[in-house]
Amino acid sequence: MAVLALSLVGMAAAQLDEREVRGLEDALYLANFRLDDLKSDRSPFRTMALSDWIRDGMGDPMGFSGKLMHCHRLGISRDWKQVFAEVVTPATGIPLSDPIPAVPPGETSNCPEELLAAIRPLAETLVSADAAIRKAVSALTPSEQRQLIESLSALAPDDRSIAISYVQGPVLPIEGCQELLKKVDLGLICRAGLSVLSAAQEASAKLKAGKWDMTGKNRYTIAGLPVVVGGVGPDSHGERDARITIDLGGDDSYSGRHGAGVGYTSVLIDLGGNDTYRVPDLSVGAGVLGVGIAIDEGGDDRFEGQNVNFGSGIAGVGVLLKSAGNDYYRMSSVGEGFGMFGLGILSDSGGDDLYKIGVMGQGVGRSQGLGWLVDGKGDDLYQAGGLILNSPLFDDVYYSEAQGFGMGFRDDAGGVPGGVGLLTDGAGNDNYLGETYCQAASYWFSLGSLYDAGGHDNYRAYHYAQSSAMHLTSAYLFDLSGDDGYLTQFGAAQGIGHDYGLAFFLDRSGNDVYAARDARPGTGVSNGIGIFVDSGGIDRYSGEPGFAQAARSMMSLGVFVDLDGDDLYPGGMSNGAAVVAPQTAIRSDEPTTQRPGPSEAPAPPPAPGSIPKPADSEIAKLYETATGWRVGSSQKAVDDSVNQLIGIGLPAFEWMVANRLASVDRLAVRAWARIVNGIGIDAVAALGRKALGGNDKELEAVIRIGAEGNIADIAAILPRVIKEKPALRDLAIRAAGTLKARGCVDAILPTLFQADPITQRTAMAALAEIGDPSSVGTAANYVDSPDPFVKDAAIRLVLTSPQQAEALGKVLISEADERKARTGVVIMSRLNMFNSLDVVGAALSDPRPGVRITALLELNGRCPEQYREAFVALVKDPLPNVARVAKQVRP
Repeated sequence: MAVLALSLVGMAAAQLDEREVRGLEDALYLANFRLDDLKSDRSPFRTMALSDWIRDGMGDPMGFSGKLMHCHRLGISRDWKQVFAEVVTPATGIPLSDPIPAVPPGETSNCPEELLAAIRPLAETLVSADAAIRKAVSALTPSEQRQLIESLSALAPDDRSIAISYVQGPVLPIEGCQELLKKVDLGLICRAGLSVLSAAQEASAKLKAGKWDMTGKNRYTIAGLPVVVGGVGPDSHGERDARITIDLGGDDSYSGRHGAGVGYTSVLIDLGGNDTYRVPDLSVGAGVLGVGIAIDEGGDDRFEGQNVNFGSGIAGVGVLLKSAGNDYYRMSSVGEGFGMFGLGILSDSGGDDLYKIGVMGQGVGRSQGLGWLVDGKGDDLYQAGGLILNSPLFDDVYYSEAQGFGMGFRDDAGGVPGGVGLLTDGAGNDNYLGETYCQAASYWFSLGSLYDAGGHDNYRAYHYAQSSAMHLTSAYLFDLSGDDGYLTQFGAAQGIGHDYGLAFFLDRSGNDVYAARDARPGTGVSNGIGIFVDSGGIDRYSGEPGFAQAARSMMSLGVFVDLDGDDLYPGGMSNGAAVVAPQTAIRSDEPTTQRPGPSEAPAPPPAPGSIPKPADSEIAKLYETATGWRVGSSQKAVDDSVNQLIGIGLPAFEWMVANRLASVDRLAVRAWARIVNGIGIDAVAALGRKALGGNDKELEAVIRIGAEGNIADIAAILPRVIKEKPALRDLAIRAAGTLKARGCVDAILPTLFQADPITQRTAMAALAEIGDPSSVGTAANYVDSPDPFVKDAAIRLVLTSPQQAEALGKVLISEADERKARTGVVIMSRLNMFNSLDVVGAALSDPRPGVRITALLELNGRCPEQYREAFVALVKDPLPNVARVAKQVRP
């Protein structure tokens, strides 16, 4: 194990230290897993185009965590050329083009020579970058450009109630935007952004080195571009047409559009002073289908905007670089480091800063975007929320969607993947205040990450926070030092992977406090993986850590590791102990805390046909409510509408089939299942007819409804779908398992041999649910599968045939390979056959530590009397891993 740990630490990109790698490896070993078992392709949508970072973030936590930590540190270095080289393409999937060629600049007039020498190279770069952007969008008509600019900007906040001033026309759906973006060379725009950023930094350095005595404001034409230069005193900048704005010093005020590129490039450079920015939408480091760069070289500044400000790139590049000073940033949405189909960066080198945003900012990446907020040092306050209610889930809690957050556009057919959101803080005692979706969180094929290198920090949020990966996505939180406090007032936080999500949480040192109502550090649910590592310090946990809950007939994985310190736990966890809990949770050095109770049971529905059929428009209204989200304040309205539709009966259901079946989504499926079961056989027959004669979307909906409602009659159509409909194969296999459809076994078995790993995993889980004897022989070949999900399901299936399971278990126990022998112990212990536990009891004396560990776990509470002495003696086993497990089990 030590050799593997050292080799991982030695990898070029690895940043976990040797002790952290070994601790994770040892914890996984307790449950007969290896570090390599964490590698997994987690996307059921094979054709979806994902960036390298999003794919690796979901599928390779050990390798990717080091790479990600390296890139966070790269952000602190402010080496933007290296950032573009190492980060932009793998994070966004946008390939950078070759360097843009120079083009002849326009004329220059009336600018003093010394000033011209500093500004002219920048202006010439803008001219060339403008030409590159025109080329990048040349396949779009002017009206298409305008429609794309407005539509992407309107879609970015994820809430259409946010009015963005320059959005005037109709807004395309995201799919329509994607079609137009196929005509755009985003890589060329990004390359133009790098060229302009580099030239702006060089111009700023030259201007800072000069000695200026000019006052007031002057307008010049340089390389054919309008340029405004403010002198060393206080100036007021309200211009909206300047392509380059320079201010040489003083306490200035900005109210116009500066450093904002819309189909072109624009630069703002302010050399210092205590400045005030109160600007409109799209200003100060914002690019939409263009490039906007803003640089402020010092002073205690106040940045106030509304939307698309302060480092916001939408199908473009937007960068704000701020040096030193105690600064204040406030805006509504889409900024402070926001990227969507492009790159948005806000970098503040230091000072005690306050960042405030309503929603979608402070390091947010939406589709094919990279949004990054970097703060070098200082005692900072990050606050997000208060603008958009997270309703109906909560009546008084808001979305944050901030502080290292990635988000895609979810759809049952795959939707549109998200982007990468990063928040990097180099040093200082910082406060992170958020509500829902924040502090390293992500949703739907995205990546959210927060990295804090030092200081005593406080993290406070309500829900979906502090390394929370929700639905086919990943989240990484790294806090490297300091006595930190983590508070979540509801749950889903502190390293939770949900619905194939992968969460990774690392706190390296310090005396930390983890407080939450429901969150349990290191949680995997709905086939997610949650990994939590606290490397050292005297820590306090309010809830028992490490929790896992299986779903869809497949395991989940929650891993909790605390490596050092006199820690305090509630309940059954203690220092120096190890626990492997069901489904599968690993606690190394975790208790079921209070979880949200079940939803209130709905009132019994009226008899079908007892309510007269109303107008179709009234049925449509009932349907829209019935298929809503049944949580919080909407619960009663949903239930009442479902009951009304059941009471109307078949006339309502026939309207639903004719008008809404093809558009059934994940929420609607639940309502359909309740309505079908409420109406009965007539509704089932109507679904069956549509399954035989409808299109593929309708067929897909019928299968989903059948599985959700446990409608056995739907099983009759599944074999044909499995054999003839590749796009619906996995769905049909899962439904067959849910319905325990023995008639599907012959159709499922061949998919084990010809399918990709995702389908193989789905097929084995379904076969285990069905439990048909004809599939047991095949399952025996998979009990040592390298895929832990396949292995778990195969064992459960083999156990349905006790005689075959007994023979297989004994063969495996006799194998020299420890991993196989441990699997044999598991099979024998779960047989419940005469004398099968005697075989497991004998394994307590096996020379291999892993076999002894598995025997202890399997005999916990049911050890045969003749083996209890050997069971208890393992508390003094010379190998610490064995002894730690023995401390937590009883014969």
